[in-house]
Amino acid sequence: MNTLFSKKTAMKLSVLKSATVQTSKIAMSVLLTGLVMTSVQAAPKKAAAEKQPAPVDIQAVMVQRCTSEATAAKITDAKSAQKVCGCTINVQANNLKLGEFWAIQSSAMNGKDPRTIPALQRIQPQLDKCREGITFNAPPAPAAAADASKP
Repeated sequence: MNTLFSKKTAMKLSVLKSATVQTSKIAMSVLLTGLVMTSVQAAPKKAAAEKQPAPVDIQAVMVQRCTSEATAAKITDAKSAQKVCGCTINVQANNLKLGEFWAIQSSAMNGKDPRTIPALQRIQPQLDKCREGITFNAPPAPAAAADASKP
């Protein structure tokens, strides 16, 4: 009976050991699969991070665009345009709420006089200082549309 007991115990231990090894293999497989998936998922993120463009300074872009437009329209020279545009955009950035800026821009884009908007009236003295000492040429008149009734 002692031999039978020990054979049963040995068999149970063998089964338990086999199950433990099997569980360990499964656990390792899951762990390795997780590591592979993590590295696969991280690879595109790393590649995407490497391909991201340099940060953009919106205020600097606005100054550049303003300067380009002023010089292209021959309103003033490049150095003066840079000074006026930089100062004007800095005053707007530091003294207007976004909604106020949009209201001023919308008014101007719709052909209305934005000088009636309280936010613009509030910053006008600072904007006038931006333009001190700068010579401006009158902007060219827009080209008249061709009359459709003439042949």
